[in-house]
Amino acid sequence: MSAAVFLGFAGMAHAATAEADALKTVNDFLQDITRRDKAAMLASAVPHMEILSARKSAEGGLRRLTIEQLVDLIAAQPPGKMVQTLHNPIVHVDNDLAVVWSPYTWTLDGHFSHCASESFNLLKLNGKWVMVSVVDTARDDEKTCSG
Repeated sequence: MSAAVFLGFAGMAHAATAEADALKTVNDFLQDITRRDKAAMLASAVPHMEILSARKSAEGGLRRLTIEQLVDLIAAQPPGKMVQTLHNPIVHVDNDLAVVWSPYTWTLDGHFSHCASESFNLLKLNGKWVMVSVVDTARDDEKTCSG
């Protein structure tokens, strides 16, 4: 095997590991939502990270929250098991920048709540992937879901 081919395989393996690590950060955050673990949710993101959501019910169609506001909103929800499920996420990594894009469904106690497509932007800071922004297109008509 030539050195160039070997280095090519090594580079592909490194990229696959980086993609898996970035996706794990997102999946861990979603599990933290289910557990309503405020400290863990906050640890997955930079302070004051902005979440933008296109929602028909929001003024001007756009809802803006910081990570701190989102965590408080989730913690204040009535009892019930909240689960966000990603469907076939696509992960792109370039050095210390990653994007995880995926359609998803959100259920509460196993019943459909809403769906969306969502984009998580991450940076690798001090050797750890952290979310720096999230954008989604939440909608409540299950027929419009692509998951």
